Parts: sequence; C-alpha cells; structure tokens
Amino acid sequence: MIFEFSGEDFGRYSHPRNYAFIRVLKEDYSQTSTATSDKAMRSYKYTMGHKQKGQGSGFLNCVVETMKHCRYRHSNRWDEEGVASTVGTIMALLVFLTFMSLIVNQYVPVWMKDAESAHMNEAFGQFGNLKSSVDNQVLACQVARQAQRTCMKITTFTPITLGVDGVPLFASPTVGHLRMNRWDGNVSIDFSYQAGNFTEPEWWNSSGNIELRVLNKYYVQQRLIYENGGILVFQPDGQLVGVSPHFTVDNYSSHMKITLSQITLDGTGGVSGVSTEGVHSTLSGLEDLRYLNLTSDFNLTIFTEYESSWFNYYNDTLFEAFDYPEIVELSGTPTNFIRTMYFEVAYSIADGYTRIRIYNTANLPIEELFLVRATFEIDVGETTGRV
Repeated sequence: MIFEFSGEDFGRYSHPRNYAFIRVLKEDYSQTSTATSDKAMRSYKYTMGHKQKGQGSGFLNCVVETMKHCRYRHSNRWDEEGVASTVGTIMALLVFLTFMSLIVNQYVPVWMKDAESAHMNEAFGQFGNLKSSVDNQVLACQVARQAQRTCMKITTFTPITLGVDGVPLFASPTVGHLRMNRWDGNVSIDFSYQAGNFTEPEWWNSSGNIELRVLNKYYVQQRLIYENGGILVFQPDGQLVGVSPHFTVDNYSSHMKITLSQITLDGTGGVSGVSTEGVHSTLSGLEDLRYLNLTSDFNLTIFTEYESSWFNYYNDTLFEAFDYPEIVELSGTPTNFIRTMYFEVAYSIADGYTRIRIYNTANLPIEELFLVRATFEIDVGETTGRV
C-alpha cells in the first residue's frame, strides 16, 4: 500500500512543531512500494489511539486530520471470482424465469382447460342425477297410489360441484353459481276437450328452474339448467336440450295420443364457490290427468331465456313423430316459425317464448291426452347439519 500526501495537506499543517513528524511519515511512506513501515504504523496507531481516547493534543489532531487526506491507490486488477458469481446468479435467475414463463403460458392453461371441461361433464352427470331423483319420486308416488297406499313424501339430496380449484400461485379458482329461480321457465298448456254434452277448456301452468352458471376462464363458459323436466346446456355460441323432458306424441295414422309432464319447482336458495353443494327436493303434490276426445288444438307455450333450445327440441320431436312432413310455411326473425299440415313451432327471442301447436283435425284427431303434474319443494345450497 502507498499513501500520498498532497502539498495542500502539508500546507494546512505547516507549523514548525508539526512539520518534522509529518515529514517523517511522508518519507517513510514514500520509501516503500509494497508495505507500510513499522515506524509509520506505530506512529499512526499512537496518534489514532490518543485521538479516540480524547487525549490528543493539537499536534496529534493535526496528524490525524492530515491522515484523512491520504489517498489509497486502487488496483486495476479484476476480481474474477466475483464476476463469475454475478454471472452465475444472473443465469440462474434467467433459467428460473424462463421455466416459470413456460408453466404460466403453456402448461397452466392446458391443465385448467382440461379441469374445467372435466368439471362441466361431471356437473352434467350430477344434473342427470337430479332429474332421475325427481322422476323416481314421481314414479314411486304413482306406484303407491296404484297399490292404494299412501304416497310418502321423501326428501332426496343431489350433490353438485360448483367450480374448479385453481393451481396455487399460477391460476385462480373457477367459480360457479348454483341457484333456484322460482319464476323462470314458465310453461302453460291450453286446450279444450269434450266432457259429455259440454266442451270444457283447460289451462295448466308450471314454473321454476335450477341453474348452474360456471365462469370458466379457459374452457367455454356454460350454464346447466333443469327446467320443465329437461336439462338444457347453454353457452355463448349455442344452446340445446341435453336431456329430454317427458313429452311424446304417438301417431297411429288414424288418431294420436299426447303424453307430457309439468314440473313445478317451488323454493329458494343459491350458493357460489368451488365446493360441492347440493339440491334438496321433496315431492309436495302430484296429479295424473287424462283427457279424451279433444275438441281444439293442443297449445304449449314456454316463457324462458332458452327459447332457441326448446324450439329445436320440439321441432325435432314433432318432425320425427309425424314422419318428417312437408313444410307449408317458414319464417325467420323476429318471430321464427315452421308450419306443416300437422303442427307448427315458433319462437321469439325478443318476447322470450317458444310455442307449439298440434292441430286436432278430422283426419288425425287427438284422441287422448295424458298429463302428469308434479310440484317439488326445492332447497339449494342447504348446509344444515353438515360439519
């Protein structure tokens, strides 16, 4: 180490009493190029020791102040070990960030899309179990009545998984909303039939649906709806009836029979999240109605958000029942309808309804109508008694 004293340093402390000691320090430091002499170090330590203890005189203070202006000559040689550590750290960070970017941008979307798709398939199956539970309660009550026994009111529970858990640190959970809509899916039926010497008009109504909305982030967003005894699947690019309700038209060439059911859902409740909740359903009322010799056309109207799916379902069912008859009239928006010589099917997105009419003609009369009307008490997201 080499210490240098500038002329200014010596000029500031040029008192004759101090100069001799300073000169000794300067000469001693200048005479060596590789190490500090023992004499200079002892002088410096002695001076600093007195300075720190507060016992230094003006002379010592002068020396210490002079030493503050000593300039250390840095070596221009690089520290190769420090450079290698820095480069290694930077490379490790780049590899880590590349790996994280690959996971976030490539693997996580694929994992979550597969998980959301699998969840929608699972939820569809769970809605199928809900429909089976409702149908089985109706069937059990009908069997009990035929055996002249009391129809027991039982409560069934159908679990439904709302959403999908996310990937920690990479993807947030996919939330689902399950709710009971008491006034949606309103279905009305009207017709007239021959009752002795009189013609009696009939009008029946039902309403209610259960809806699961899943806010998928990677898979297409979908809704599953149990409405009027059927299961609907809705997504932004289309909708359909995934599981059919109880509606059949039997064409015997000389006459026809119509069989259908009306399911009324009465209740409240809703829940959101990714957990597995469920639907409690209890049969509260059941009617089996049979009408003979209808004197009017059979009309059915559904006021719903999913008019397009119901239109396609009834259109396909009736075309198949009447062996794909020729279309007499066809119209597009705003009121879409198809008319044949046996029936017509129409829907309006603006008014939110789907309507069918089956003609009761002399060549093909409606001889019999069998209607099953059931009412259920529904609780959605009920967690009473769960730990």
